[in-house]
Amino acid sequence: MKHADRPAHLKAISAEGYWTRIEMVFGSLAILLDIKFETVDEAVGKEVPGKTGKNQWVPTTPRWGGERAWLILPYIDALDQKRLQEQFEIAMELAPLIREHIARRDLSPDFLDRWGRFRAACGLLEFLYHSETSVGHRRSARAGGQAKTQISEEHQRWFAHYFLRNYRRGKRPEAEQVVTKLINGIVDGNLDVGPHHDVKWFEHFLNIDDAQADNYLTLREAYKEDGLPVKRMKELVAQGADGLPSVTLEFPDP
Repeated sequence: MKHADRPAHLKAISAEGYWTRIEMVFGSLAILLDIKFETVDEAVGKEVPGKTGKNQWVPTTPRWGGERAWLILPYIDALDQKRLQEQFEIAMELAPLIREHIARRDLSPDFLDRWGRFRAACGLLEFLYHSETSVGHRRSARAGGQAKTQISEEHQRWFAHYFLRNYRRGKRPEAEQVVTKLINGIVDGNLDVGPHHDVKWFEHFLNIDDAQADNYLTLREAYKEDGLPVKRMKELVAQGADGLPSVTLEFPDP
């Protein structure tokens, strides 16, 4: 087969010219190996007061002039972080070997294999470098999780105050029943806990999802022995009652 003639506008490149080009490409890609990955915690960041009074999320990744520092590879939630790290490690292992091949001008099968794998790994890192941070739904999930944890501890503290007032060693079920009756009295509107907490706050303690279920309006498992031990309740009561609904209500008559 006869090869087509090289177009006149394309100049011939010497073997050394090719190696020079490879060396330049290698140098530009090797810079990526000095860059660190942005972590999910850095990308998600933290909530801070915004100019409008509403909290906003800001990343804690190092910034330069308000922009992500150039030595940071952005976190993208949709990408497999384990695979990215694997590709980074592959490139790190291949870089010194390729540097030796280039120094020797060694155009061998080993060089071609290593060069191809290095370009593939660095291509992924290069794509990542030119992308923007993306945390998916992690901020809303984290905010929701923090709120849930906070509410849970408030509920546990309130429950602990009333439970321990009635608890006697070996009589936990009886103490639970007394507090459950108190909670149902609040939910039914028979007890006033003040204007700052509505009924829904107290419904949290009860099984209310299915009105036909046998456990309807009974105490949730989260407030029983496995979910909230007596020792933990004593620790919670020691924290005081700041921020809680009244902890001095009188119990309903038996």
